[in-house]
Amino acid sequence: MDKENELSAALDKAKKQSKNDCSYLFVIKSLDPDTDEDVYYIDDNGLIRTWEELIAIFENGIRTQ
Repeated sequence: MDKENELSAALDKAKKQSKNDCSYLFVIKSLDPDTDEDVYYIDDNGLIRTWEELIAIFENGIRTQ
């Protein structure tokens, strides 16, 4: 699972990784436990906890949500 502080960086990274790996990737907004600031996780597991928010889903480099 990768972590980015900027949404645009997370979306770009997820798109690129999804296309290269031919896979689903999820961009999930959460809180960094150390700083209490928003962070964006890029993960192949779509599990979302109650305090998180799904931002985007990429399938083979194409944003589907």
